[in-house]
Amino acid sequence: MSGPTLDDRRTAAAVGSVSTRAAGAADERFLAELFGAVRRPALQAAGLDGSALEQLVELQRRGQQLSYAAAHPDADEQVILVDGQPVGRLVTAVTGDVLEVLDLAVVPERQGGGVGRAVLAACQARVAATGSGRVRLAVAVGNPAARLYARLGFVVCATSPTDRVMEWRP
Repeated sequence: MSGPTLDDRRTAAAVGSVSTRAAGAADERFLAELFGAVRRPALQAAGLDGSALEQLVELQRRGQQLSYAAAHPDADEQVILVDGQPVGRLVTAVTGDVLEVLDLAVVPERQGGGVGRAVLAACQARVAATGSGRVRLAVAVGNPAARLYARLGFVVCATSPTDRVMEWRP
């Protein structure tokens, strides 16, 4: 996805102007902080804190980067913006007729406010414009975002003990 404003008028009224742009070296600090903000609560709930927590967050972030680079070398990493301010990250890859959403992360204070919905609606519009294909994503078991995906028409197509793979077709 290049950086046009995502056109979802109901969401735009709630969250402002949502757009994306290519992530670059200047975004590294924001992306690292976003990763930590999204992952840290689960690790804290497991009893980690202090430097051990921060080391594990960084190790997981680097592991994710290496995993995506190996499995999807042509992945597209975007920074999600609301009114020009960074609020999230979208990583997608195209495999055949599938637009895979590898990662969709929104800063905690913006979660539940329509940003993810607007971004996924844009992914759906991108696939719908081709007349075929599908959008695929994986969501951790118990992640409340699964409810959003179901409301947007995604259906479970595969399961594992930790994840649900969901797809949307036009």
